[in-house]
Amino acid sequence: MEILFLASVRNGRITQRKHSVFTSILKSRIEVVMEPIIIGISLIFFYISYAMLNLQIEVIGLFLVIVVRLLPIVKGILSQWQKVQSSLGSIEIIENKLKIMQNSVELDSGMVPL
Repeated sequence: MEILFLASVRNGRITQRKHSVFTSILKSRIEVVMEPIIIGISLIFFYISYAMLNLQIEVIGLFLVIVVRLLPIVKGILSQWQKVQSSLGSIEIIENKLKIMQNSVELDSGMVPL
């Protein structure tokens, strides 16, 4: 019985470790990739809006200011999403334990009342 318990704990730790590593990878990707992507998209927008759409430079500048102001908010949202994802390992372990407990419930099939 103890061996089964230790095996289930080990499996739970492996699941938590997988989710933790996955969360760390996603967090580092957001930190490294997010700003260059936003800068690249902004430069493409700047070129298209000035060369092809003939927008005024004030409107383009306003857009760029708004994008720069929204960047920390988007990073915060993505960080919160990753925090939720990081707790999925623990939640899955608890759900599995609850399913095991529900499946091992003894049925009351007695006919004699006490």
